[in-house]
Amino acid sequence: MAAEAMRRRLGPARRGTRWAFAAAALLALGCSRCPVPVVAGEATAEPELRAFLAGLVAAAQARPCSPAVLGQLAMAYDVNGFRTAAAATYAQAAELGDDPRWDYHLAVTQAAGSEFEAALASMARALSADGGYAPGWLRRGFWLLALDRPGPAAEAFAQALTVAEHPAQSAAAVAGAARADLRRGDIAGALARLEPAVARWRSPHLELLLRRARQRSAGDGRAGGAPPAQALRWPDPRRDALAAYVRGLSGSLALAERLLRAGRAEQAVGLLAPLRAGHPHNRQLANDLGNALRLSGRQDDALAVLGAGLDRHPDYAPLHFNLAVLQEARGDAAAAERHYRDALRLNPNMAGPPRRLARLLARTDRPQAARTIAEDAAAAHPGRAELRFVAGMLAGVQGDWPAAFAHLEAAVRGAPANARAWLLLATAGAEVGDFEAAERARQTAARLGVDAAEIESARRHAEDRRQAATTRTPAVAAGQPATADAPRAVAAPKRR
Repeated sequence: MAAEAMRRRLGPARRGTRWAFAAAALLALGCSRCPVPVVAGEATAEPELRAFLAGLVAAAQARPCSPAVLGQLAMAYDVNGFRTAAAATYAQAAELGDDPRWDYHLAVTQAAGSEFEAALASMARALSADGGYAPGWLRRGFWLLALDRPGPAAEAFAQALTVAEHPAQSAAAVAGAARADLRRGDIAGALARLEPAVARWRSPHLELLLRRARQRSAGDGRAGGAPPAQALRWPDPRRDALAAYVRGLSGSLALAERLLRAGRAEQAVGLLAPLRAGHPHNRQLANDLGNALRLSGRQDDALAVLGAGLDRHPDYAPLHFNLAVLQEARGDAAAAERHYRDALRLNPNMAGPPRRLARLLARTDRPQAARTIAEDAAAAHPGRAELRFVAGMLAGVQGDWPAAFAHLEAAVRGAPANARAWLLLATAGAEVGDFEAAERARQTAARLGVDAAEIESARRHAEDRRQAATTRTPAVAAGQPATADAPRAVAAPKRR
């Protein structure tokens, strides 16, 4: 029974490593419901972290039925970068007691690995035990938006607004609800939420969202479907409590990465900068500090830190990548291209370098080189939807619509909330003569928030192509070469 409960909490096992941890977390004694604590971190090179984790493991082994002790061990694993061990240990703690923190942390950990269905199930248990915790409703809402479920997402944001205890939580709930409105095509509803919210709270995210909603209301085709780039931030005392469990350099780096994902670059700088004196030759520290400085707007400081890091570690791909991003932002396209290529050469598994390099080459009028980079990367990493999207976009620019169609179909399968991919797929579908696919893609793009003017343009484009496909001269129908006055209809590709 306990083993099955653990399996449900962890979700379907997709990786052998994760299930190995989960298996270690199952009941060891036939008549006892006390689990065997997961052991991780023994091989870390940092004595402080190794000793800290060993102490928490020993405490959990001495009290294996204590959800509080197991929860503390899980928090230490979580904040110091042992995500798989953290997930298994959170599940153990949650199974033993009714403290909603453990299912909450488990949900966040699962979502960090893009396991959104499992995360939603864990969060549902946490909110069932404590429905008054606004960050839980906010996270649930944004995960549902990521899965293109705007209706349930709107309900979660409404709950968040009801129980919010901080203005930033309320602002995030309004932003999420407005995004759900836009996703469903309710522009008036989004405006009704956003206009008073912007007047009440000074939030760049809300202001950009309001601007986008007004553009869509006015039929401005420049308004796209992607959310604003500014990260939403809100207090989350449960997650903030993890900072007390940071030990050693690796723990600090893991916490800094978490801060950067949350848009808190200045806090990441404050955490990482003091560590340079004790670790002057650590390449990840140089990279992460340089990236944090760049994201906080301190470009000159970022350039100095990343440059010094590359002087010591010329073969470290992330340093090349972040320096390339910085150089591109500063307008030095040649330097950016050089470092993107170095990053790609040193670590072909990174998705960022080929994606950004392809876009840079396209912007500098080298479409074939851009397409080659994107398609090679997409072939090497078929599961990365962002690479297929870029490859499809570039194939379409060159007029290779069958290739564009194939790439974009793969892109929307991997990232179903990518509104721009759906819009481009509608164009590609019309170009290859698959008008049913074009219509489905166009409807999905509209539901995801693409501007009505762009949707109408895509509809007219499909209608033009449909008419051209049905207007053939006898010569073409008989298999003779097409002429400019009698274009050859492009057959739809065979569907797998």
